[in-house]
Amino acid sequence: MSKVATRRIRFTRRDALKLLSVGGAVGAGAALGASELVHAREREVINECRLCTMHCGFIGTVRGDDVVAVRGDPASNTKGFLCQHGKAIPEIVHNRARVRRPLVRAADGEAFTEVEWERALDVAATKLAAVKDKYGPEAIAVQTGWPFVRHPMIHLLHRFCRAVGTPNLATVASLCEASARMGKSLVWGGNYSPDMAKVRTLAVWGSNPVRSYPPWLSLVAQVKKRGKLIIIDPVRTELANLADEYLQVIPGTDGTLALGMLRHVIENDLYDKALVAEHSLGFDELRTLAKPYTPEVVAKTCGVEPGQVTRVAHWLATVGPPGVWEGLGIEHHGAGVDTVRLVSSLVALCGGAGAQSFHDRKLDEGAPLPLLLPVDQQEPIPPAPEKRPVGFDEYALFCSIHRQAQASVLPKAMLEGTPYPVRALVLFGCNPVVTTPDAAAVKRAYQSLEALIVVDPFLTESGEYADVVLPAATFAEQPPLRFGKNAPTERDELPIDAVVEPQARARPDARILADLAARMGLARFFPWSDIQAAFASKRSSVVDDWAAQHLRAAPDRGVGARYPTASGKLELSSTLLPRFGLPALPVVVDPPAPTPEHPLRLVTGPRQRAYINSQLHKVGAITRLLPEAHCELHPDAARAAGVAEGERVAVITPMGRAVFRASLSTALRPDVVVVPHGWEGEANANLLTSESGLDPISGFPRLRALVCRIEKATTTS
Repeated sequence: MSKVATRRIRFTRRDALKLLSVGGAVGAGAALGASELVHAREREVINECRLCTMHCGFIGTVRGDDVVAVRGDPASNTKGFLCQHGKAIPEIVHNRARVRRPLVRAADGEAFTEVEWERALDVAATKLAAVKDKYGPEAIAVQTGWPFVRHPMIHLLHRFCRAVGTPNLATVASLCEASARMGKSLVWGGNYSPDMAKVRTLAVWGSNPVRSYPPWLSLVAQVKKRGKLIIIDPVRTELANLADEYLQVIPGTDGTLALGMLRHVIENDLYDKALVAEHSLGFDELRTLAKPYTPEVVAKTCGVEPGQVTRVAHWLATVGPPGVWEGLGIEHHGAGVDTVRLVSSLVALCGGAGAQSFHDRKLDEGAPLPLLLPVDQQEPIPPAPEKRPVGFDEYALFCSIHRQAQASVLPKAMLEGTPYPVRALVLFGCNPVVTTPDAAAVKRAYQSLEALIVVDPFLTESGEYADVVLPAATFAEQPPLRFGKNAPTERDELPIDAVVEPQARARPDARILADLAARMGLARFFPWSDIQAAFASKRSSVVDDWAAQHLRAAPDRGVGARYPTASGKLELSSTLLPRFGLPALPVVVDPPAPTPEHPLRLVTGPRQRAYINSQLHKVGAITRLLPEAHCELHPDAARAAGVAEGERVAVITPMGRAVFRASLSTALRPDVVVVPHGWEGEANANLLTSESGLDPISGFPRLRALVCRIEKATTTS
């Protein structure tokens, strides 16, 4: 019988008796228990929140086995800041919705049964081994989510995949940040961000720091005081009201806007001439590419005024060192990498080189370019997989740089066997039914699998299709996971440790991985019981020979070159992309045009103030802030569809239909609808998206420039 999505859990009579016993004990000893709790000794522990990439330090107050309070750590890198999400840590740890014990799907496929860890691990390992024996190791894939962004577990997951023999590790890099990193690195040779102490002209382009990086807003305010602040976004964000110039662009036209600004800077001799003459490559080709993008052409395409294009370009080139704080708003399009390349070229030509902070290692003679992400492996190092990852045929540069599969095309490999069958999947802390484009296809793919193993503190919509669910500990139930010079330091006798022990039967991810590896006969590669022990052992960087060969500097690259690119120069025209069969110059891909059937433009995915992607939807302190998913509509669009504020509205694309509560706002363009990301059920934004039209360089999905129509929803919740 095929698997069905289910939230039903089968309990035994023994489990019921245990619950009755506990209930009786609570009733008999309530007064005594309350008295003891009042006088229980409290302790404080230093840890680090990992709900987002800010990694804010916090101090947890613990009474017995309960986290009773948390507060920001003033000695941490975020100086005591702790947002609403961090303040909800006690409820996350003690949440009743957490998976309490391992779950194994019953033989009839209809429900889960709670089992002991040994049984669950045996079932998971047996299923994975059966797939490996039948189809080959590459038929197994491992996928991670947001909790593992900038997390040392990624190295251990790489290790697990190598030990199994599969190249198919997929991470959030398939749809978040990596596209911008690639675009900037292709131009400059490394990833960078604006140095907010040096920048005088800041363009916040397709990003909303108010929601994504609130502790850094004071830095934006400082730039505003000494120079110019520019906001470029289809939605008038909070910062737009403070900006010197706000450009409300049509979604997906950012590449055109960047080319228009480049044209103005070049044609008016406002660019850094010394840089162009001595340290750049492809300037004449870029000038030719930008030539047709006059202010009038750009204004018509992008929905802005011609004077805005020239004014902002002039400021970037003349006010002082410029910087761009770009976000996923310019990555989730048909040519996101090339759009970032154009924006990076604009920053460089306007004299921004000295006002950026670089994050990548420098290029050593003969070493692969910094574009290649390093992967550390402990001794002994497992052998490299024989096959290339899923997505390599289409996105070889992305797969080579990141040493992983492109998650957007994993469902196709599961359903169609392209380029080879993927028949088993292990999910660590991710919910692809909600986060991957074309949710309907993802569900079909998961139903077709012979093994789906989910490791997560909660039962997600993806977990409902699992054969085995293994309950994971939260970050607060483990020691902080930053090592080296940026690690927290002990002070005032406060320990740095897990705030509490793993709750119920949960286990840390690293231990789960090691236990699973041991049952698959791979114990020699995982001799540690925890991640701290793993990273205390000797390790070295592992380099894929094929990727390294294609990502090496050019043979004629000069000694002491200024930029760690293949040529040693700022590459306005890439020397690396042609090695992968891709155009050297950036390509502009227009967004899909509205049609009579789908007359509105759709943006999916901007971060909500209440949630972080698909996280926290089972945490009452957060869900009370926003209990339902709301889509934003301009009053004119709502009026045309007969939809009033707060009513249920269906958003319909060529791919599918999702339902939200209507929230009317004049902050949007009249032709734009914005829906949130991360909701399960009928409000899943990826019911509206597709895995077609992916970025040809990175494979990133087109999530922010779609077409749709809206209508009043006739069903009731």
